[in-house]
Amino acid sequence: MKNIIYYLSILILCSDIFFAQDYWQKTNGPASGTISALAVNSSDYIFAGTYGNGVYISTDKGNSWQQTSLKNKWVNCLIINTNGTIFAGTDNGGVFRSNDNGSTWTQCNKNITWTWVCSFTINPQGHIYTGTYKAGLYYSTDNGDNWISINTGLTNPSITSIIFNSNGDIFLGTDGQGIYRSKDNGLTWTKMGRSGDKIYCFAISQSGKIFAGISGGITYSNNNGDYWDYVYDMDIMATDIRCILISNNNVYVAADASDFWASLKGIYYSFDEGNKWTHLKSGLSEGVYSLAIDSKGYIFAGAKDGFVYRSVNPITSVKDFKTKPNSYGLSQNYPNPFNPVTTIEYSIPQKENVKITVYDILGREIITLVNQIQNAGTYKIKFVANELNSGVYFYKMQAGNFSDTKKMLLLK
Repeated sequence: MKNIIYYLSILILCSDIFFAQDYWQKTNGPASGTISALAVNSSDYIFAGTYGNGVYISTDKGNSWQQTSLKNKWVNCLIINTNGTIFAGTDNGGVFRSNDNGSTWTQCNKNITWTWVCSFTINPQGHIYTGTYKAGLYYSTDNGDNWISINTGLTNPSITSIIFNSNGDIFLGTDGQGIYRSKDNGLTWTKMGRSGDKIYCFAISQSGKIFAGISGGITYSNNNGDYWDYVYDMDIMATDIRCILISNNNVYVAADASDFWASLKGIYYSFDEGNKWTHLKSGLSEGVYSLAIDSKGYIFAGAKDGFVYRSVNPITSVKDFKTKPNSYGLSQNYPNPFNPVTTIEYSIPQKENVKITVYDILGREIITLVNQIQNAGTYKIKFVANELNSGVYFYKMQAGNFSDTKKMLLLK
């Protein structure tokens, strides 16, 4: 049996890092539809856009929520400029603007021909840009009073995401037609690829690395969009990345997934610009659509269940929440049952030789996944069993005097 060659993919996702068990705390609301958008103003007021119930506000870090006067709207995006003006992009209602923290809203759609607004960004000059479904890209130099179309050369006018880099180049994400770039403020556009992907969001690191959340993971570019590659993390590739937040060059992504991949929903984190990822799932099992961070470093996550979740501790750097496990542990693989990919997570409190082996139901050894000395930390490995038959299998962990065995089920 040992001589049979199986296609196995083993990836150590995190080393020497363990995230606090209670990482996320559910706030008291708004409890009203998927939280599709979040924004935080200079006073640390949190605004939450929802699918179907407009915009809510919390002035106390999510302990209480009130619905603003913008009600019964499907809100796709929120943005706040340096003057504190809030813009909300809605389905079939266009752009709404508030200068008084949501007490009143003004609809401002002059010259916008299709009022399904999907995305916002603000350029270094403070001009606001909005992407629409079916009507392309618009910008305003007068705080939304008037909008100007800049669509020449765009072959797909459904703009789902927008971002500027430090050079003033504009990147557009579309619904199925990939990414476009303009170096002349929208006078001309170059298609950069990624056709077939829906581009939900963008973010750019301090080094200029561009991240794009797509329907099926993350794509990125290290050369200003000339070439795009995937983040080859199999958990992330099974999800839709709805939002990306970069703080102190640490990357956080909001992930949703189908019911089959429900265990992969939540938030992923990378401290090295996307090379290694960790699933920050403790206290959060929902699909996440939106992210925001306040001035104290608390991260807020808008979830599919209609609630906003808050990080238990503020995050100012990776060391703020890096601790090490105080005991050995072998977790149940997930998903389980699986076909053909599953993840096994384990922890060791000190430097130790770790061995993890897979056996069939008759006790015959199939493969050794890990057999090496590792530092204290929590680790994940992938087991991809393309050549195995359906059935019950066991995986056993040995580390020092610790030993544990768990059962997993492969269904094809």
